[in-house]
Amino acid sequence: MWTTSLSLKIFSDPLFSGRIVSVFAGFSSLAAAFFLGKEIFKTKTGIIFAILINFLPFTLFFDRMALVDSMLASFYLWSLMLALKISQKPKVKTAVLLGLSLGGGILTKTPGIFAFISLPFILITTNLKNFKKVTLNLSLSAFIGLLIFNLLRISPYFENLSKRDNDYYFPIKHILENPTNPLIGNTKYLVEALSKFLTLPIFLITLFSILLVFYKKDRKLLTILLWSFIPIIPMLFLLKTFTSRYILFSTMPLIIILSWGITTLIEKYQKVGKKIFGASLIPALIFDYYLLFNPAKAPLPKDDRKGYFEDWTAGYGTKEIANFLKEKAKKGNVLIVTEGAFGTLPDGIAIYTKGNSNIEIWHASSIIEPYIYDEAKTREVYFAVNKSRFVNNPNLELIKEYPKAKGLDEKKGQDALLLFKINP
Repeated sequence: MWTTSLSLKIFSDPLFSGRIVSVFAGFSSLAAAFFLGKEIFKTKTGIIFAILINFLPFTLFFDRMALVDSMLASFYLWSLMLALKISQKPKVKTAVLLGLSLGGGILTKTPGIFAFISLPFILITTNLKNFKKVTLNLSLSAFIGLLIFNLLRISPYFENLSKRDNDYYFPIKHILENPTNPLIGNTKYLVEALSKFLTLPIFLITLFSILLVFYKKDRKLLTILLWSFIPIIPMLFLLKTFTSRYILFSTMPLIIILSWGITTLIEKYQKVGKKIFGASLIPALIFDYYLLFNPAKAPLPKDDRKGYFEDWTAGYGTKEIANFLKEKAKKGNVLIVTEGAFGTLPDGIAIYTKGNSNIEIWHASSIIEPYIYDEAKTREVYFAVNKSRFVNNPNLELIKEYPKAKGLDEKKGQDALLLFKINP
């Protein structure tokens, strides 16, 4: 959020400002991917990892979104790379860099805590000769990271970080009470999300690579795998709403395993291995084409498609309504009432109209109360509501309808953002 606040000072479009931060976060992940592959394995692994980070639909999609998850993934990847470097050559300089990366991750989003939880497992890769030195270096890193995080305690809103935990997670005791719910549903979605966002051929090669790790019993590879599993397993058991962006950061170590598996395949089977790798990228490149030029037609997981393109959460029409209001505000004070208290309505409109003193934004329910009609007697009042949540109120004049993407379920019908003028 702080990085985006700087970006907002440079670019006029707030959506672009948020997205460009994710683009740079994605570039940071690309650099971390190459260095991790090169330093911990081979240059060839680093190149393949960088190619995958660049072309996998999973990373491409979120590296273009105004969401925090791309930056969290970048910090998680850098933390893993620096921690593995410490396990090989413990240095205070590297420990400080790791501490900054750990702190950056948890400042970006609270699931960054999983990097701290995963940190002790780096000791699996450490020789007994360096064990004490590595432990001290990792401890220093954790201390620096937690020190950075605890700077947030200066804020009077610090407790808000955990205020809504119950909205997203079941308590740990829930595992004993009902271990299969939400585990079964979340596992099904995990498989769907990875098989679609990685594409099926690459997903199958990933599964092959995981099996190969257990066969080889390499401590470095097992540790990297743990960095992926440690966040994912609690999510499967406890997350009330499981969505692909929540697992983006924990998928990064999995892509390392995938890169190592492809490198092994190429080294063992030469031309055949290269052809398999090349062919496996074709579905990903087709997916990428749709993401870049026609995202509504991209073969996304069902829930992601609904959330980003079809349902009330999709932002179609937000910018257009804001521009309409700015034109009206040139003539005098206007009021926009939105159905919804947070999110795309009213916050989506607010970010585009910020600083315009002639535009006032209120939020309400689907039913328009009498006091809002009273406002329409003294100034122009408009009402923004999603078609799927619209309740027929009197004295409404439809100004414009902004359709969202067509849903795959034809029975459900196509949602839209509606703009009405409220007459007294």
